[in-house]
Amino acid sequence: MVYQTIPSEFLVGTERRLCYFVKGDRVLQFDLDEGKPLGGARGTADTWPGLKGTAYAAATPAPGFPPVKAHADFWIDFVNYGETNPNPYGSIRLDLKDGSHFRIRTQKNMGNATPVRTSAAPSTDLPFTGDDIAAIGFRVDEYDLVSADDWLARDVREYHGKGSYDVTTSDGSVTVAMTVTAVT
Repeated sequence: MVYQTIPSEFLVGTERRLCYFVKGDRVLQFDLDEGKPLGGARGTADTWPGLKGTAYAAATPAPGFPPVKAHADFWIDFVNYGETNPNPYGSIRLDLKDGSHFRIRTQKNMGNATPVRTSAAPSTDLPFTGDDIAAIGFRVDEYDLVSADDWLARDVREYHGKGSYDVTTSDGSVTVAMTVTAVT
């Protein structure tokens, strides 16, 4: 979707708010103030002549999301030795038997504004089942303004199903308790 506001100095009257819905090589212009389309869908190159002759003008729709096959619940504990206020960031990665990966973010690195966190409980739908998982990868760092070397967890553990997985380093540890439930 593309959003556009046309200032009143370019129109006779008040400003106009428009948006464009794009699907494949078709565009539908929609008036947000009136709540209705302005005509029917047109070709991308007809709506935006500057795109004529480009690959974008003949775009095909993006593939749909893969179907949900399972749901995963996680409980992640972070420990940074000598600190009561860890600032962990990174991800837990599910390595699949087909060689692909699926990441679960623990928290974004925001420098000294990275929130203090001792645990997290993400939950997500999966386009695969627990039988497709081969291993769990850990890449969780600790924001440390002084030493900048706190790697709480950088390792891989073989997946054995529901249960806990732990990685311990000289700087701390990360424990992941995980349950994957098939969706029927």
